[in-house]
Amino acid sequence: MPHRLKSQFIQTFTEGAINPSKRPSLQDWNFALNLYREEIKKGWHETAMRPDKPKDKAYRGAQSV
Repeated sequence: MPHRLKSQFIQTFTEGAINPSKRPSLQDWNFALNLYREEIKKGWHETAMRPDKPKDKAYRGAQSV
């Protein structure tokens, strides 16, 4: 799962659990999920629920949010 999506889940279930105004907006979710879908189509992300091996140490992923 890309960093952007992980961050939104973390924000939703930490700060957003107490203060709903801190949750990502529907537009944020829509953008992140559509981007994720496009990146999956390009083969940039593992689609298995349980990958057969951990990520390579060289893997850095997208760090921008």
